[in-house]
Amino acid sequence: MGLTGTARALAGRALDLLWPPRCPGCDTPHGPAESGGFCPACAGALPRLDPPVCLRCGEPLVADAAGPCDRCRRTPPAFTIARAACRFAGPARAAIHALKFDGVRSAAAPLAALLAADFDRWPALRDGVDAVLPIPLHPVRRRGRGYDQAAMLATGLATARALPTLSGVVARARATPPQVGLDRAARLVNLTGAFTVRVPAAVAGRTLLLVDDVLTTGATADACARALLEAGAREVRVYTVARD
Repeated sequence: MGLTGTARALAGRALDLLWPPRCPGCDTPHGPAESGGFCPACAGALPRLDPPVCLRCGEPLVADAAGPCDRCRRTPPAFTIARAACRFAGPARAAIHALKFDGVRSAAAPLAALLAADFDRWPALRDGVDAVLPIPLHPVRRRGRGYDQAAMLATGLATARALPTLSGVVARARATPPQVGLDRAARLVNLTGAFTVRVPAAVAGRTLLLVDDVLTTGATADACARALLEAGAREVRVYTVARD
């Protein structure tokens, strides 16, 4: 016989007392009241990404600047808008590294909560979204990591904001070498033909929100968005925890 909701809550509080949750930003234990989130110090130190940013890709701009950045003017990406909650620094960077490279799955919950809380700051990103889906990992990389961190973030955001999710609709058609250290041009070449849409009918005519952990040059999001648009999606937007 399963536990009731009250019993599960009591059991959870008991476990928190025995093994206090650890902050994904600094790895220090904190109290049950902050279970699943950042500690107060890290929450206050999150490097929030505030305007002005490029209207298209979300890159931070100098004060008083407006409109798209120079790169988006020259070569507009396939996605219509990209936004991030934070800069890729401080506690946000530490938490993403813990999730992505150190196997700390519990870091996904506070990062997804950060996405959900920040969503209302960007109406052009939020309004009219039909479904949420992650930028997928190749199966080989997913097996090596043991989970897909982007899928965990996308599911957490969608659940918090009562949005539909699409699972298994888009996939990596081939394993690509790591993107770290490559410039945008090299990343675009690296990602040519990297994504395939398995179920075009699921995306046709819909406005989709792609979710990932970090946006760097935007090449990966651009390649995935192009595949979705070619499959019939009406519009693709991108939302990440951090912007590098």
